Amino acid sequence: MGGLGCAVRVSVGVSGARQLDILLASHASAGVGPLFRSPVSPQRWLKSAYESVPIVLMTAANSVTIVIVDDHPVVRDGLNAMLSAEPDLQVVGEAANGNDAVALVKTLRPSVVLMDLLLPDIGGAEVIKIVCGSFSDINFIVLTTLAGDEEIYRALEAGARGYLFKDMARKELIQAIRVVHRGQRYIPASVGSAIAENLPRMDLSSREIEVLQLVAAGLRNKEIAYRINVSEATVNAHVKHVLQKLNASDRTHAVTIALKRGIIRL
Repeated sequence: MGGLGCAVRVSVGVSGARQLDILLASHASAGVGPLFRSPVSPQRWLKSAYESVPIVLMTAANSVTIVIVDDHPVVRDGLNAMLSAEPDLQVVGEAANGNDAVALVKTLRPSVVLMDLLLPDIGGAEVIKIVCGSFSDINFIVLTTLAGDEEIYRALEAGARGYLFKDMARKELIQAIRVVHRGQRYIPASVGSAIAENLPRMDLSSREIEVLQLVAAGLRNKEIAYRINVSEATVNAHVKHVLQKLNASDRTHAVTIALKRGIIRL
């Protein structure tokens, strides 16, 4: 096939559909003549080249395996359908609660776990903490409606490598999965802004959070003291510290701030 320089590139998706790029170039010297100098027609030559090129299929061995954890079946089904359309992503399991998620993830050892935080038994942050305590190679991406900075902190401190809100675009979710799979973190600007709004961070003690939770439930200081078996003066001191740390003007304001930031839940 004189006068022909040829490069053939074949790519094959999981669906089996082939795409063939044929790059043909004649020699640089002038007067080469026709591009093909062969008794074999260009069509037959291309068909022969097409069939002889090695084809690499995307397999389970080189795909990103994913487990979806969410207590809403519609959400799980939607995510499964969305991710399964990507040739390099493979959903290998689903869980509807925290305990099932821990067992499933430890068994399947997926590359990435999409994790909701609001689950009917144990919270998503606790699931992340349990699994990451045993398997450092499993990457968690939180996918939730919770936007409070304390909820974000808890998830990241537990071991999450990404944090996304459920109203994000499909393209961003796919990108986040691939980025986290490569060993990087994925924290969008909206999440970073939620954290930055309350810096420097003033941690409440576990007892202060407990008292604040009871304040949110409508209990007076005397009732709280009886409930947690301390003096009323001690409860007064806890409430005072909470107001100072949250920069709140009164008990109601403190509860409002704590709910917004995810420090407590009703």
